[in-house]
Amino acid sequence: MMYSFANGSMTMTTALREPVERVTVYLTPQNRKRLAHLRRGEKTRTINEALNRVFEREERQRHFEEFMDSVRNTKPVTPFVSGVDTVRKLREGRDHDVSI
Repeated sequence: MMYSFANGSMTMTTALREPVERVTVYLTPQNRKRLAHLRRGEKTRTINEALNRVFEREERQRHFEEFMDSVRNTKPVTPFVSGVDTVRKLREGRDHDVSI
């Protein structure tokens, strides 16, 4: 709960929080020492941010692999006009007067 003292009167408000769940995490001694230097709320935030970075990186990697699989499995489209024919037509058009 939070208290607000706006306009000389005290009102009580509740802070909206994201739903949380308590879990047990086993830490290495090195990570435990690092977290020991943080305050209580900072520990939770730091762990959640680290987990989010790892999960987002894995999701990006999975999406990239799915994209590359789709690129590998896509058959090339045969053009209606070959590149040689296109160049020939462009060269033929150079000799024409295009001014109005």
